[in-house]
Amino acid sequence: MPTFVEALVNGWWQGILLTAAVWLLMRETARLSAATRLAIWQVTLAVVVLLPVLQWLPQERRQVEPRMVSATPTTAPKGRIEPAPQPSLPATQPPLVELREADAAGFFLGLGLALAFLQFLRVVLGYGWMWWIKRSSQESAIALPGFLSRDARIVWNDRVRMPMAMGYLHPCVVLPERMRTELSEEQLQQVVWHEAAHLERRDDWFALLERLVRVVFVIQPAVWLIGREIDRERELACDDWVVAKSGEAKAYASALTRVAELGSTGRTPILAAGAGRRKEIFARVEALLDETRNRMPAASGPMVLAVGLLLVFVVVKAAPFSRLLSVEDYQRSSVIDDGKTRREFRMKGDIVFREDEKDVDSIASGASMVLSRRDSWVTRTVKIEADEQGRVSRLYFVGGLSQPYSNEAARLLERELPQWLKDREDRLPQRLEKWLKSEGVEGALREVQTVTEVNAKVQYLDRLMKDTTMDSAQTRRWLRMASEVHIEPEKIRLAGMAQAHVKAMALELPMLDLIHTLNGEEDRADLLRKMVREMEPSLSQRMLREVGALYTEGLKQELLQGIAERLTGPLPAAFFEVTRGIHGEEARKEILLKVLVSHGQERTIQEQVVAEAAELHSSDYKRDVFLAVAKHPQTGVDVKEKIHNLAVPMHDEKDREMVLNQLSLR
Repeated sequence: MPTFVEALVNGWWQGILLTAAVWLLMRETARLSAATRLAIWQVTLAVVVLLPVLQWLPQERRQVEPRMVSATPTTAPKGRIEPAPQPSLPATQPPLVELREADAAGFFLGLGLALAFLQFLRVVLGYGWMWWIKRSSQESAIALPGFLSRDARIVWNDRVRMPMAMGYLHPCVVLPERMRTELSEEQLQQVVWHEAAHLERRDDWFALLERLVRVVFVIQPAVWLIGREIDRERELACDDWVVAKSGEAKAYASALTRVAELGSTGRTPILAAGAGRRKEIFARVEALLDETRNRMPAASGPMVLAVGLLLVFVVVKAAPFSRLLSVEDYQRSSVIDDGKTRREFRMKGDIVFREDEKDVDSIASGASMVLSRRDSWVTRTVKIEADEQGRVSRLYFVGGLSQPYSNEAARLLERELPQWLKDREDRLPQRLEKWLKSEGVEGALREVQTVTEVNAKVQYLDRLMKDTTMDSAQTRRWLRMASEVHIEPEKIRLAGMAQAHVKAMALELPMLDLIHTLNGEEDRADLLRKMVREMEPSLSQRMLREVGALYTEGLKQELLQGIAERLTGPLPAAFFEVTRGIHGEEARKEILLKVLVSHGQERTIQEQVVAEAAELHSSDYKRDVFLAVAKHPQTGVDVKEKIHNLAVPMHDEKDREMVLNQLSLR
């Protein structure tokens, strides 16, 4: 079944075309009454609203989970097709101009929800304003028209500038206070009749429903156009109602003219039925004085029914064209775009491919496949589909124009289809085994390099590491491809698999390159921790660079202590640079003490530890390091002298005395 976004986009463009067609039809049928035109627009609105639902119904029974297998000599599936080029059958739909579902969802849902919220807020505020006007109005002694069957009242209010009908459970006609003296009794009666006609026709409830529809379909321009036409025809229909009851078109037109002279030029409140703008009122007056216009107060039932059935028929018949500008309901899709060439692959339903995966062997009813390649602004598309009766057609489009299915189309399919299939996880072990048998490990790595679907690439890499024997160069290439995987858990798993092989092949540097691409510090530290245990001195510079890139100081401290314990000989200067990058002085003290334990016999290390301790601000930590160096049995006189010189200016007298006493004892 198509997704919500697919149905919404399909309904979006169809609704616009349908509304445009009805608008043109209305222009050519001027003899229809306003009530009939209003009913037709309301039916059109209902059809436009139901268009997304209608998109789902015709295709619901066609949805099957896609299956991609290669045919074997023993299979003889139904709907078998020949791969040889054949003349193109008549296209059942226009060339595809598709939108990516994720992009469409982000645009339509994000923008739509924001605008819908604002529109809903307008409706809520409009209801609150209407409630306030009702509460603050004064009762009028004007009698209700005899034709009004609803329990309503007529009130005065000095906060409104135009007469209006406010409905729902407690309907009323609100008249501006100034019109009490500015309109004659006859004109006032005409105005009341018009507003009462809105209540009698239940326009308040219909208007509320239409406003809520505009909230839901806020990004559908057809709904707004229809709403504008409904508002205009509703006023004209009420005018015709009043004239039909009173029989005095000129007197009523005179009353409307006087209302326009007295009233505001502002809009009618969102949930109230009112006279409207002056320009709109004068247009209604002109319509009232038109003797040739159809003034029937009731809608023509047969005409509305005929138009409604015609609209539904057109929409249903247009179903094959429902994807002209929309997202197709393909369960499998992928796009490869390197900036120069764009390849798109789409598939739905059951399709069986040939053993060499260069063509389709058979296709189930309702299934289809689309391959598209764009080079230098020219898009070539191959589509293979089977209708509900199982009839198979091969279609070919160049630049959006249908072309005969020629050898060129067959070559495009033969070149692009294997790429699509290697990106799929179906039959992955068999495909990899075929590559290994025909091209060896090197050829299999070349094929895996071109795989664009991450999950499929991960599975290929997983099987290559587990099931094959790779040399050093091939493993290096494998590590580079693993570093390009952007799914973090899978990359971590691949890195863990590779650790057992990298030391034997002297591939620690490529392994560190892979670790560097990980985002999680705990995962990076865990892999570095394992490498530190077997680290060669030649790797110390690069290892220290990776440790220095960590933000978590506890992990830095742990790894630096491990490196100090592992390395023999002088520690590189980078070790102390990374140590100085740790903000916590206690952690730096612990690292220096660890260095003293593992390398304290070296004079240069003793001097470096003393120099680093002198940079500590805490007197306690500085004291602890100085004492540890001073107590070391292999500390020379020159190093003790340096400690003495650094201890003399210490601010804490107790700490200073402890260090100096230790030096005197030695």
